[in-house]
Amino acid sequence: MLIGLLALVFTSCGTMMEPSRKTINITVNKKAKVRYDGELVGNGKYSSVFVENRRNDKMLSVEDLDTGEVRNVSLDYEFNTWVLWDPFIDWGIISIPVDLINGSYKRLGRRSYYVQFDEDNSGNSKKDEEMEKLSKELEKIKLRNEIKKELELERTKERVLKLEATR
Repeated sequence: MLIGLLALVFTSCGTMMEPSRKTINITVNKKAKVRYDGELVGNGKYSSVFVENRRNDKMLSVEDLDTGEVRNVSLDYEFNTWVLWDPFIDWGIISIPVDLINGSYKRLGRRSYYVQFDEDNSGNSKKDEEMEKLSKELEKIKLRNEIKKELELERTKERVLKLEATR
C-alpha cells in the first residue's frame, strides 16, 4: 500500500493521463519521404508517424521525391489541461514540478498535417510563357480596336462636315 501511495504522490495527472507518444498523420500532395529526427519513417503520399508527445526538439521533415525539396513540419503543441488536476492530488507540491520537468504540461494539438509542394517548375514556366503570349495578343487586339475607333471617328467627322457643307 505504501508503494501505491508513493506512486500516486510522485506522479501527476499530466503524466498519467496523456500518453508520452502519439501517432500523427502526414498527407502530402506528391510522393515524398517523411523523416522524424533524421530517421526515415514514411514513403508516399500518406504516412503515419509515431512521435514523442512531450518533446518539441525533434524535427519532422518531408522531402519531395521529384525535386528533392525539403519542408520542415512544425508540430503544434498546446497546454495539457490534465495538469489543472494536479493540485487535487498533493496540493500540487510534487505533481506540478513533475509535469513541468518531464514536459507533461504540453501535448500535441493536432494529429493530422498536410504538406503541399509546388507543382513542376517546368509546367509553371510553360504557363508563364503562355500567359505572356496571351497578354501580347491582347495588347495587339486593343491596339486594333483603338485604330478602328479612330477611323470610325474620322469617318463620322467627314460625314458631319459634308452635311454642314450641303446646308
